[in-house]
Amino acid sequence: MALTKIDCGSPIAKQAYITDSKGVGFPFFVTGTDDDYGVIDMTAETLDYDPGGEFVINIETAGPIAVQLSGGADFIITQAQADAYLGQWYPAKIKKVYIDLNGVTTTGTFSVGT
Repeated sequence: MALTKIDCGSPIAKQAYITDSKGVGFPFFVTGTDDDYGVIDMTAETLDYDPGGEFVINIETAGPIAVQLSGGADFIITQAQADAYLGQWYPAKIKKVYIDLNGVTTTGTFSVGT
């Protein structure tokens, strides 16, 4: 798998794929970033990250990340998942990143792509 240079705080990342319910994978491409924020550290924030609309995240430092997926379901990116996707685009469309969700505090940092 070839490595690709990206402009979101992490110099290289592996190509990311999203898999449908039948296990068929297809690549997705990040075409923009949220340059107003750079790397986001939710432990330093007072509000959830909710820019309106869908986005993807590049995990910059591994730690749990509590999110709302684009379909509206709440989801925890676990420490193990964050470790596995460190420096890569996490293969999920996200609506919001929570500071805290049901006692799970977001400690991982991330960049935002659209």
